[in-house]
Amino acid sequence: MHAIDENTGAVVISFVAERLAAVRIKKPARPADASDGHASAGDEVDCLCCGTTFYRLKANQKFCSPRCRKQSHQVADRERNPKNSSCSPSVRRTNYIALRRARDLAEMLYSMPPGERLGFMKRLVDDARGGDAALRSILTNPHLLRASPADRHLFYRRCPASYVTISQAAHAYCKKTWGTGVVRVVRGMAEEPATGVLPHEASSSYVVEEKLGLAA
Repeated sequence: MHAIDENTGAVVISFVAERLAAVRIKKPARPADASDGHASAGDEVDCLCCGTTFYRLKANQKFCSPRCRKQSHQVADRERNPKNSSCSPSVRRTNYIALRRARDLAEMLYSMPPGERLGFMKRLVDDARGGDAALRSILTNPHLLRASPADRHLFYRRCPASYVTISQAAHAYCKKTWGTGVVRVVRGMAEEPATGVLPHEASSSYVVEEKLGLAA
């Protein structure tokens, strides 16, 4: 191996330093929607979804990750095909069927003697826990769980002063028998009661229980 004198070594070190500095310099950012017709792999662009700057792996790449690409497509699809009931007849019909079933269940509940209501509610909760997704959706529907007295159409006989929705009834039943809310119970997030004894002290809504006919 040949020895490198001091001057030659200094030149080599200077050359290497310049090359390293050049590597660290980023190329000027190119807008992701540039239309100059020269987009290519390696261009530095901003993700159209999250705004993160990245280097293209392909000339037509617009997103930094598959997750951003999927999210962007979902947002665009929701804009083209709204899923709320005011815009979608199918969603509006689904909501109508669910509301009708909720009212029918409330009518069944209040048409039976108070002594039979616990058994009826138990069957509903068991069915929702066992795989009846439509019923589970009704019992956990936030609109029905927090129904306002002003929304009289949600209540049996349109009388919120005397009755609760079937979702509120299920919530009261679960608080009384499980010691937790209906959402946790029907979604399998709560432990089953060790015994069949009804822990009345676990309930936090005496007014709802009174309307349901469960209050002592």
